[in-house]
Amino acid sequence: MNRSTPHVILKTNRFLHFIGIINYGVFKNGQQGCSL
Repeated sequence: MNRSTPHVILKTNRFLHFIGIINYGVFKNGQQGCSL
């Protein structure tokens, strides 16, 4: 179990990072749309 834990954490961190990039892009586009 301890051997597979780092792999799961790495996978989760990648997933959260990917979600963060998408959310940032949507937020940035929404902000630009509001200012325009």
